[in-house]
Amino acid sequence: EKQGKTEQADAIREQVLQIKPVPWEVLTIEKLNEAKAKAFDNEFFNKKAKDVIYQYALIMGDEAVMSKLSDLKYRPADDGKWQNERKGVVLRTFAPYTKDDLKMIEPNLQKYGLDFRNELNLTPLMVAVNNNAVKIITHLLKVGAKTQLVNNENKNITHLLFGNAYKTNDKTMLNEFYPAIKTESLRLKIKNKFFKLDNHQAEYFMLNYMIGALENIFRSTKDKIIKPKRLAISGYGFDAYVRYETPFFQSSTFLGFFEGLPHQTLPEFRQKRSYISSILSKNEVRSESPYNKKLFVRTTIGMYIINPLLEIMVNNEWINIYDWVDIDAILQETNNEIKKGNANLSEEIAKLSKNKNLPKSSSLHLMKILESYKKTNVFQEVYSQIFKYRGLLLKDNAILPEGEGEQPTEEVKTKKITNKTPAKSVKKVAEKTPAKAVKKPKK
Repeated sequence: EKQGKTEQADAIREQVLQIKPVPWEVLTIEKLNEAKAKAFDNEFFNKKAKDVIYQYALIMGDEAVMSKLSDLKYRPADDGKWQNERKGVVLRTFAPYTKDDLKMIEPNLQKYGLDFRNELNLTPLMVAVNNNAVKIITHLLKVGAKTQLVNNENKNITHLLFGNAYKTNDKTMLNEFYPAIKTESLRLKIKNKFFKLDNHQAEYFMLNYMIGALENIFRSTKDKIIKPKRLAISGYGFDAYVRYETPFFQSSTFLGFFEGLPHQTLPEFRQKRSYISSILSKNEVRSESPYNKKLFVRTTIGMYIINPLLEIMVNNEWINIYDWVDIDAILQETNNEIKKGNANLSEEIAKLSKNKNLPKSSSLHLMKILESYKKTNVFQEVYSQIFKYRGLLLKDNAILPEGEGEQPTEEVKTKKITNKTPAKSVKKVAEKTPAKAVKKPKK
């Protein structure tokens, strides 16, 4: 199969190993998108499609889908209900993996192969990684389970390991299995420039971390942006929606995650702040470094996002890095919650302002808080930054607008100007010379 002989590999599986296709229906990405289109149809209430999407989102913990279903009056998806149901469903669905019981999945491995897909289009290795099933993971890697396969979110095992480590702040699984599961390279594209990152490069590790953490960092930031916090003004307390974290990557983001990683996973010198900063700045789109891969965009001092024009090869298809995250849904959720928070804050301030015992200075302070909160939306800022750079031309031509070819370098521009100058001079000389040389005939 590594030699591209897929037909022969399939024949060996079927005839020699007697591997059979799974008897259940697999919800592939195509079927999932089709079901979503039907489920989210505002004009027709398709309960069957909603049931399918709900069960998938329930097990996968997809908040964005649940929010859409709830808006469409699908009551099981209401906030609070689906979270209560999810734990029991996950335990029942993935019982062999939550128990890390290899014997329970061995019959299916023998019947359907090491990389068979369950109803959710997940391989045994993907499910094992998501449930920290160490024994099962170890066995699957030992017998040759594929690590480059992707789920419906186009994430492979490497991305899942990084994402889980970021979300849980537990790097045990990453430390143990990263050397065995890392792919040989990442194939990347920015506009019409193709290149790859090999797994020994620092950029490979950092970009995989960013990809794995991307959705989680947006989700966690959204939760922190809208999280109520108790504020006290002159002894009077009230709830306010406080924004105190930005969804950008910075040196400290990497530094906190890299701390404590064994040298087998990441060499110690690559865990230092100075080294991390040098990689970020060297690969920033406006950097003049000859080794610049234009992986990152610096939005403000020390704050970076992944280049919005960056695409990655997945299953022989180029996928934009931000198509992996439903940013529109997260933004909508955030804005709705912030509006609610600001409305509550306005009511609280109005009540406190009427209190005769409240000092005038405190009342003015409250009004300033309200105005600053109404104007601030950190998530909106990063959202606009992403789409500002996707399809827009930077001042230094580091990123090209959609549909345009390579811009001429300064050297080429200089040459063109140089070539034009003599042409103008020759033309002027040619025009003037005949005028002086030709004499008018005498009458």
